[in-house]
Amino acid sequence: MGRGLVLLALLVGCTEPAPLGCPDVPASAEPLEIGVRGDSGLFEPLADGDPLLFMLGSQGNPMVFPCLRARGIEPRGPQRDLCVEVGGRAVGFPNAGERVDLPFDGTGNVLWDLRTVLVVEACCANCQTATVVATMRDTRGRLYAGSVDVVLGRGTCPDPVGSCCSAADTCPPPLITNVCSAE
Repeated sequence: MGRGLVLLALLVGCTEPAPLGCPDVPASAEPLEIGVRGDSGLFEPLADGDPLLFMLGSQGNPMVFPCLRARGIEPRGPQRDLCVEVGGRAVGFPNAGERVDLPFDGTGNVLWDLRTVLVVEACCANCQTATVVATMRDTRGRLYAGSVDVVLGRGTCPDPVGSCCSAADTCPPPLITNVCSAE
């Protein structure tokens, strides 16, 4: 039976499984800043260790809203990609959307509020270190990329309510409506 499955996999073109984490940032890429829209409405770059707040979406999943800024990018409709990794697993991807032009903010061109759903229970994301990896490719083919290690949270860390699980890799499978509640 085992040999048959291997043969079947080879015949249908299966390869080894894709990695669980986000892709690496290409060394040849132009720098891409990852940040948030600050209270003043301006772009605020994130540094390693900074908090990245999440809110719960209408179906209970946590969502983050990172912004991307690049200097010298052709601002008309670049391709973009973003991935959020927690505990070595890719758990966040932005909602598919149409290409948009990037307004200039005085420093670079910004893609604002990239709504990104985290496919993990909120309690398993709260106060966890996450790596945000982003890329943009402009219409001239230039690649921009960046990454930052942030601390996901709903407000303060450590979580005053406590976590449902001790680490992201020990969390139960994501359930759309299962979020932590104070007990």
